[in-house]
Amino acid sequence: MTVCQFCRETIDSGGWAPGGYMLCSACAGLWRWFLDRFDDAEFRVPKEEYLTPETTFLQMRVDSLDTVELVMEVEEQFGVSITDPDAERMQSVVDLLRYIRRHAKKADERKAAGRDPLWDRDLDG
Repeated sequence: MTVCQFCRETIDSGGWAPGGYMLCSACAGLWRWFLDRFDDAEFRVPKEEYLTPETTFLQMRVDSLDTVELVMEVEEQFGVSITDPDAERMQSVVDLLRYIRRHAKKADERKAAGRDPLWDRDLDG
């Protein structure tokens, strides 16, 4: 059985990422979103050559303002809440994408149950 190397779920033939990662379609979509978020002008080499899932934010020269902006964008776009301690623990691209995948799925489940995770304090945790 093959599993997605980001979320660890059974593969549904989503795609590949640099470094030989096999990804489910949801994680492949997250990877494409992340690549689209950064344009080549920010890096001195093409992002396809530079960015891999293991690339750290330090290697990308992401400063604290960039981190805050990225966290705010993720929260708005994917409906997840990232605490400061969680944001500090995220060191690489794959850390961020795994967090989004795991927490966005929980948010979707909560919305399906009729509860909005952004407004329900009982769901924090």
